[in-house]
Amino acid sequence: MKEVDINGRKIKVASSVDAVGLFCPMPIVKLAVKLKHLDPAQVVEVLADDPGFEGDVTSWCKETHNQLLWLTKGTEDISIAYVQKNESD
Repeated sequence: MKEVDINGRKIKVASSVDAVGLFCPMPIVKLAVKLKHLDPAQVVEVLADDPGFEGDVTSWCKETHNQLLWLTKGTEDISIAYVQKNESD
């Protein structure tokens, strides 16, 4: 299991989604499918290069009550998001 440092906290990443090359709505669809197979509080890393992904993942997390732990832009304009599954699922 991969571990990342987010704001000084070690976070275990349970799974990842490579959505590079996919466009709306597929990065969010792939994230939603992946989260369905995880336990509450587990974290997914998402890689996406869709220009609208940052806004989409932010809105989707608010609507679904999943927590967006970190969102950044990596190399080659690839966005990296860490999303924690909500506790009530």
